[in-house]
Amino acid sequence: MTSSVARVRSSYRRGLPISLAIVMSVVAARAGGQEFRATMTGRVTDAQGAVVPGVTIAVTNVDTNVSLTR
Repeated sequence: MTSSVARVRSSYRRGLPISLAIVMSVVAARAGGQEFRATMTGRVTDAQGAVVPGVTIAVTNVDTNVSLTR
């Protein structure tokens, strides 16, 4: 084995774990940004701004077409 081949293999062996660590960090960061829950708050008011009691609200995710009614 020539000295230049040995150096390439050595740097490859050192660089591979670092590259894998960087890729795993990016993947983990992107996966961690996905949340499966949310909170919505607000008021339902009429045209004059008065609060409307006992209202039912329906929320639909336009990407998945999943609805929730409360």
